[in-house]
Amino acid sequence: MTPDKSEKQELIEEFLESEVKQGGEYFKSKHIAKKIGLSPSSIGVNMAFLKKNTKKLNITKWTGNSSGTTWRVTLNSPKERETMSKSVGD
Repeated sequence: MTPDKSEKQELIEEFLESEVKQGGEYFKSKHIAKKIGLSPSSIGVNMAFLKKNTKKLNITKWTGNSSGTTWRVTLNSPKERETMSKSVGD
């Protein structure tokens, strides 16, 4: 069973989905935070949750260094979403 997402997680997921649909793929936590009004550390915590619990997006922690964390985000195909739904229901 997939845990329920918080309002912050829904906000981040919607923001990223919109950005990816417009051609974005790599996102720094600090830039996400600035655009949606959260702290970079809050983005990091919630991205870790979304990485494991979103069906819409494929999220990979790309780098984490002194200039911050970068995430690679792509849309899951409908087939991938269907597979994830089946595995959650098992």
